Amino acid sequence: PLPDAAPRPEVGGTPARLPAAVRVELVEDQEGLDLALKWIQASAVVGLDAEWAPSSGSGVSLVQVAGSGCVALVDIQQLGAGCLPPLLAALAFPLVLTYGGATDHKRITAVAREAGAEEHGGAFPWCDLAEDVGRGGLQRAVGERLGLRVDKAEQKSDWKRRPLRDAQVSYAALDAYILLQLAT
Repeated sequence: PLPDAAPRPEVGGTPARLPAAVRVELVEDQEGLDLALKWIQASAVVGLDAEWAPSSGSGVSLVQVAGSGCVALVDIQQLGAGCLPPLLAALAFPLVLTYGGATDHKRITAVAREAGAEEHGGAFPWCDLAEDVGRGGLQRAVGERLGLRVDKAEQKSDWKRRPLRDAQVSYAALDAYILLQLAT
């Protein structure tokens, strides 16, 4: 198991759910971002995912970072792309788990560069679990490895619209948090 391994999601039937003890923090202001960055830098392992505005070629709307006991939902729509350079710098410290995250990595890095991020040469310690767990999508991997079902209904929802709906917040938090369980 990886360090900072989080408890597995509760199995109350087949759907995957966040454990009740996991805090979900919607990061919408500088104070929240500063706290999230400190927490990320202090973490050994985090799960990372991103949600994008519905039209193709549009920017990142939300970046989800999950660690032991907490998921930070960094609202890029509220904070602006200027929050991405410090977020990427913080993500250079922990092992970052993604699932098929190469595209997210490239797109987030490109937006961050436009916002003034220094070039890091792609040297982030990011681990794509799709390469280790198997292809076929996150939903399939979670089903095969954990025996749980991830509801992907919110995946294509309008991530640019604010406020986010409760269903979007729940989906986004679980999508990043479940990566910690896949790695254990």
